[in-house]
Amino acid sequence: MTSATPPFGHFGEDYVRDWFKRNLPEMELGGKKLDSILTPQMAGDFCHFEGNAQALRLLTRLHFLVDENGMNLTYTLLNTIIKYPVPSTGINKKSGNIKDKKMGYYYADKDIYEDIVNSTGAVDCRHPLAFILEAADDIAYKTADIEDAVKKGFITYSQLVTDLKERYMYKCADEGEKEEYTRAVAKLEDYYAQALEKGISSPEQNAVQRWIIYVQGVLLRCASYGFTSNYDAIMAGTFPKELLAVSHGNAIAYALGDMAYRYVFSSKEIYKLEIAAGEIYEFLLTKLTRAAVLYDTEYGSSAIEQRIMRLVSENYIRAYKVSAEGKSEAERLYLRLMLVTDYICGMTDGYARKLYRELSGIE
Repeated sequence: MTSATPPFGHFGEDYVRDWFKRNLPEMELGGKKLDSILTPQMAGDFCHFEGNAQALRLLTRLHFLVDENGMNLTYTLLNTIIKYPVPSTGINKKSGNIKDKKMGYYYADKDIYEDIVNSTGAVDCRHPLAFILEAADDIAYKTADIEDAVKKGFITYSQLVTDLKERYMYKCADEGEKEEYTRAVAKLEDYYAQALEKGISSPEQNAVQRWIIYVQGVLLRCASYGFTSNYDAIMAGTFPKELLAVSHGNAIAYALGDMAYRYVFSSKEIYKLEIAAGEIYEFLLTKLTRAAVLYDTEYGSSAIEQRIMRLVSENYIRAYKVSAEGKSEAERLYLRLMLVTDYICGMTDGYARKLYRELSGIE
């Protein structure tokens, strides 16, 4: 199954957005600038490119099982993955409501989006289960990032304990949260002492691995509390926050995310990988977009551009042709650009790197 997230994760999402912001105003078709052909929402879909919106597209259009309806999942399940029920023109990070933070669906998928929310009743709000899915994602990623960071040497056990004790206590909003947080830190030290007493060869890693499981349990319980204590507002579609943010697990969750960012995602090793990934993205997006803009039009494309389009998976070409039939010039152009992002999102890190090397003639 293809992925909703482009190669190199969140960095890839950022690069796609940046590339289109820089290049859409400069590219032309038939003597007209692309951003003058596209509607604001169409252009915004690329300038605010988002893996969450790509997930809906993947499940409803791109993952062919029987027909062009993707995996044929229920509307309730599909509504659960729509964390941000707004288009690219509806993003408002200052609204105070988390649902407006990012784009949740593309113009290309607005019909299926409207069918979903009208069927479930979650119009202009999150589906209640979306809060639970979001919390599960956050718990899984935040804990896994710290466990991996310790295993790979980005964070030592001592740094983890010191930061937890000295850096994040201020995030505790009340005595109940402070008690939960203090208990979690003490648990980590207790696991380390037990590992030493048992003569375990890697007491630091053993302690962290046990602690991660403990923290997952704490955060799951906190997310459950966040849901049940705000049940009425969630069901009414008026609850504006994440579940963990209104629970005693907020400070722990924040600490895990911030440490991963400071020690791992802001490290020189990651920066080097991202700089290299940026070169891959710049090359692939430039080559693919130039070819796709001219594809299936009356305007002539070069032999190289024609060959580039033949590299694109037949699944994506078929999805484009089904969607483009009978559409306007602007919509067809938009769908050809969407063909590029669909293809790139279907790549793994390794495949993107391999394709870049092959097309640029690097041995």
